[in-house]
Amino acid sequence: MKTTRLTCWLIAIFSIVAFNQCNEETFQFVIPLTLEAEFVINENDGEWEEVEMLSYADFADVIEDIEEEASLESVVVEGVVLYLENQDPNLQGIEEVDLKIVDVQNDTTIVYENESISITPGTTRKVVTELVKDGVEQAADLIEGYVQGTSFDSFTLVSSGKSIPGGTTLSMTLMVEIKMTINVEEELEVPFFLGND
Repeated sequence: MKTTRLTCWLIAIFSIVAFNQCNEETFQFVIPLTLEAEFVINENDGEWEEVEMLSYADFADVIEDIEEEASLESVVVEGVVLYLENQDPNLQGIEEVDLKIVDVQNDTTIVYENESISITPGTTRKVVTELVKDGVEQAADLIEGYVQGTSFDSFTLVSSGKSIPGGTTLSMTLMVEIKMTINVEEELEVPFFLGND
């Protein structure tokens, strides 16, 4: 009986000590973020250039959920997807489709250029496979500035292109999604028996 009681006390003491002794472990977190712009295009001559302004407020919900203690490792552009909703049955496609970023200093970088999209009934989806390095880096830098709190400047996306056949009336909505990830590290305290093999 005495041995059993002693064993129980030892287990209880060990449990208390274990839960009060913690190690710091480094954890990596990947946070998805989508830079999204909707361009409503209504042109009679078959050509367009539309702008959409984005600001910190468009990403605040995601960025402000990142813990203050977390350290930023990188912001990565994972890809770009286009969604096209067309209302004109005569439109067969669009070409020379470009996307540019214009920052607060009026510096312009190209994200993609000379894309062509064939129109199908309903919503047409296209993944852009050829991205321009400078534009991708600019997009990442802008979000990185927001995350680190070093810049809160707004920026503008500029979309342009032409109809196929040329001169066809344009009555469509082009949605651009730049899919990104924010990669952070954070030191968290865990009980020592969870932090060690």
